[in-house]
Amino acid sequence: DYTFAENTALTTLSMPTLKKIGKYTFQNCKNLKNFTFPALEEVNDYAFSGVPMPKMDATVFPAMKTVGNNAFYDSDNFTSVDLPEVITVGNYGFFRCNGIQTVNLPKCTSIGTSALDQCYNITSINVPALMQITGPYAFAGNSKMTNINFPSLESTGEQMLNSTGVTSLSLPVCKTIKCGTFFKNDKIISVDMPEVTTVEESAFDNATAITSISLPKCTTLSGPYVFAAMNKLTSIDLPV
Repeated sequence: DYTFAENTALTTLSMPTLKKIGKYTFQNCKNLKNFTFPALEEVNDYAFSGVPMPKMDATVFPAMKTVGNNAFYDSDNFTSVDLPEVITVGNYGFFRCNGIQTVNLPKCTSIGTSALDQCYNITSINVPALMQITGPYAFAGNSKMTNINFPSLESTGEQMLNSTGVTSLSLPVCKTIKCGTFFKNDKIISVDMPEVTTVEESAFDNATAITSISLPKCTTLSGPYVFAAMNKLTSIDLPV
């Protein structure tokens, strides 16, 4: 931990056999720009926080499986995330990485709190294997994000799409819509959720563009404000 933290003289690294990086290892190494980690599988908390990463793809991290909590917090030079082997992204993994425009995590099954929160230039996210979101605000605040779907997601995350630009969403296997999932999302028009059985508090609160909701298998509306302030909602289909 903290091995090279705050070292502003460090510019180049060659670590071809390294498999794991500890906490804060390169935090705020502001001039570190030339490196590859061909064997690296695990990046721990704050390891590259504040580092101006030139790329976030398989040319730099071809074997990476785990992105730790805050691992790339506030690292904003790279424009895309394309990590084909990543399985887990921890809390705040890419929080406030404002350079990101596209995200491709084809094997990722778990994403934590605010993992891609406040990445204001994201337009699309591809997470076809994502099954669980372990905390709130996973993609919140990304107003330019219009393209995302969750073919494998079993339960949404709390406040997951708060204030995003998503206009339509497919949740083909999802069972639970968590608290505030679409809270204050005034862009979303349609949500396909044929298998949902439970909708929690404030799930659609202030989702002001939705005109109709179909929940053919829903048996539980849990808590207040589930459909509050949906000023264009004219029809709801719920089982008798």
